[in-house]
Amino acid sequence: MRSPPRRYDASKRQEKAAQARRRILAAAATLFSDKGIDPVTLAQVATKARVSSASVYAQFRSKAGLLEALIHSILLGQDYQAAAARVDGVDDPAEALRITASMACGVYQREHKELGLIRAAAAYSPALRKIEAGLETVRWDLQKERARLVYRSNPALKAWGLKRVRDVIWMFTGRDFYRMLVLEKGWTPQTYERWLAQSLIQILLNQGG
Repeated sequence: MRSPPRRYDASKRQEKAAQARRRILAAAATLFSDKGIDPVTLAQVATKARVSSASVYAQFRSKAGLLEALIHSILLGQDYQAAAARVDGVDDPAEALRITASMACGVYQREHKELGLIRAAAAYSPALRKIEAGLETVRWDLQKERARLVYRSNPALKAWGLKRVRDVIWMFTGRDFYRMLVLEKGWTPQTYERWLAQSLIQILLNQGG
């Protein structure tokens, strides 16, 4: 009597691929931090991650693709997605702005902790500058619905227009404020987050926070 055919377990293959991806990203982070971006090759990343060069290429296509995936995984990964889920369905504009401040603080804390060495080692890399410009576009797009909620909630903002409201949120939640206040002036991230939320609420909603 013939044995029944084995059922293909796709979940094991997916988990193996996910583990390999995590090793590749971790290896890339270490090499980019140690050597900068431009000198590192995909073959070096593959060797450190204990995978084949073909596997790295198949997943990321290029070093720029690998760098972009690494930065996205750090800045817009699980922590960011969890925060973004909190803001979905929020109809209180003040609460939406508080969550926006929390998301900005979280992004820059992760950036400083996990990308600081890469940024220092590759400050003049064209690939890094291009990816960072793309992330600013992503940040602008992700804030659209929150800006619309704030705009509709305050009749005084009609004179501004929706784009100016988006501009203000985008500017205040940018990296420069975090860098100046937290990294240069020694504010705690918690103090920065409270200040950012209160500032946005006061400016856009004319409330005391």
